[in-house]
Amino acid sequence: MALRIVGIDCATQPKNTGLALAVLEGDRLTVHHARVAAHATDAAETAGDWLAEAPDGVLALDAPLGWPAPMGDVLAHHEAGGSVPVEADRMVNRATDRVVRQRLGKKPLEVG
Repeated sequence: MALRIVGIDCATQPKNTGLALAVLEGDRLTVHHARVAAHATDAAETAGDWLAEAPDGVLALDAPLGWPAPMGDVLAHHEAGGSVPVEADRMVNRATDRVVRQRLGKKPLEVG
């Protein structure tokens, strides 16, 4: 059975709010739609439409696409006041963040 996942990347301006619809079937995740909202109610309406006929669905609000692996590794063993033995960029930027910066010239918000 397929699981629909709707992601909403909230922003202060509705025109900058991102929307995505993905479907998880088995171990394969396929993104079917990715766009920005046109107006304040658009994100809620679109999410509702995308999930309306879904027997199983997940709504993810401002959910990160995962933490950078080095951050998880370091924080699992870190003690307050201790040093962080990882380069700052690798600690707070995911591979996807670096690709967006390289290809689009935009710097996503750091997760750290």
